[in-house]
Amino acid sequence: MTIHFWHRLNQTNKNGESPIWVYIRVGDTKSGDFAAGLICTQEALATSPIIAGQKALIEQTLHQIYTYLCMAHGVRGITANDVKNEYIKRKKGKKTVIREVKTIESKQINQVQELTIFDLFEKYRLESEFGYNSVKYAEKSLKKVSNLNPTLSISANTCTELLKVWLRSITKTSTALNYYTGLKSVIRFSLEEGYVAKNALKRVAKPVVEKLPITYLTPEEVMAIHNGTYNKAEKKYLDMFVFACLTGLTYNDNRTVKQQNIKEFNGRRYIVMKRGKTNQNIFTELLPLAESIWAKYNYDFSGLTKYPQVADQVLKKALMQTGINKHITFHKARHTKAYELLNIRGGSMQVVAAALGNNETTSRKHYAEFDLAALDKQLQLMDKLSPDIYEKPQKNTSQMDTDIL
Repeated sequence: MTIHFWHRLNQTNKNGESPIWVYIRVGDTKSGDFAAGLICTQEALATSPIIAGQKALIEQTLHQIYTYLCMAHGVRGITANDVKNEYIKRKKGKKTVIREVKTIESKQINQVQELTIFDLFEKYRLESEFGYNSVKYAEKSLKKVSNLNPTLSISANTCTELLKVWLRSITKTSTALNYYTGLKSVIRFSLEEGYVAKNALKRVAKPVVEKLPITYLTPEEVMAIHNGTYNKAEKKYLDMFVFACLTGLTYNDNRTVKQQNIKEFNGRRYIVMKRGKTNQNIFTELLPLAESIWAKYNYDFSGLTKYPQVADQVLKKALMQTGINKHITFHKARHTKAYELLNIRGGSMQVVAAALGNNETTSRKHYAEFDLAALDKQLQLMDKLSPDIYEKPQKNTSQMDTDIL
C-alpha cells in the first residue's frame, strides 16, 4: 500500500493556507481523495516538522487499518477505498465521542450564558481552521435582515425563519442553498465545540435548487465578442474568455497553463495538463484561433487577477455592447465548449469529458440536454439515409403461404 499527500491550492484561505488531501493505492486500486484534516502554507508543508509529524501519524494509522483489514478479510479482497472508508469511519467515531463529552459541558455553559446566533458565527470565524466563503456570506446576509433579533439563539424555528427570509429575498435558490451550507457549518462546529446542545437543523427542510437550463454562446456570438472594440485592459480579459470558449479551460486553468503543455499528435495540436480543481487529465484541441490569441500574450495569462469576478464584470459590459441578451459568466465558456463538441461537431460524452477534465458521469450529469440534442441531430441525418424500417408495409403472411404453395 502507498499513501500520497497533495496540497489543495484552489482552496487557499486569507492566510495563504490550503488543506492537505490524501489518496491511497493498494495494488491496482486507487481510493478517492479525502481530507487529511491538516491545513498549512506551501512553505510549511515543505519545512515544518509539526506537519511532517502529523503526516507520519496519518500514515501510521492507515497502515494499521490496512493490516487489520488484511487479517480480517485476506489481502486479495482489500481495495484502496476499503482502507479509506475504514479510516473515515474511525475518524467520525472519535468525533462522536468528543461531542458526547462536550454535550454535558454545553448545558452548563448555556445555563450561565445563552449564546446568540451572531456569537456562534463569530466563534466559528475566530476558532475554526477553515474560513469557508459560504459562512462569511451567510453571516453578512444575517446582518442585513432588519427584523432579526440580535439576541436570537439558534433553534429549529430560527433556522426555518432564516431560510424563508433567504428564499424570499434572494432571486437564486442556489445562493440560498449556499447560505444554508454556511449555517450548517456553524451549527456543526458549535455542536463539536460544546457551544450548543441540540442540532437546530435536524428537522429543517433543505432548500431545493431549481434546475435552470444551461446557458452557452454560439460560435457567432463568440466571434462577435472577439471582434468587438474594447480598451486594452478589457481586451485581455475578453481574449482569455474567447480562448476559454475555444479550449474549455476554467479561469484558474487559463492562468496556469503554459506553452509547455502544447502537444502535437497526428497533425493536430492539443493542450495536455491536469485540471486544478479535480486533478483530472485534460486533453483539449488547440484551435488555430485560440493559439493566435494566446500567442499575443506570449502564451501566458498568469498576469491577470486570480478573481474571476473581475472578468465577469468586463464580460457583462461586452455582452451589452454586442447585444447578446444572455446571463453569461466566465465559467459558461466550458458550457460553450461542450455545446460545440456535442451539438456542432457531433462528438460523444467521452470527448467532452477528456476536453473539460471531468469524468464521464459528471459530464453526462451536467450536459445531458446537449447530449440528447446531439443524438437527435444524428438520428435526423440517419432518417434521411434510411427511413424507419418499422413503418414499411409488411407482406401479408397468408399471401406468403399462398406464394410458397
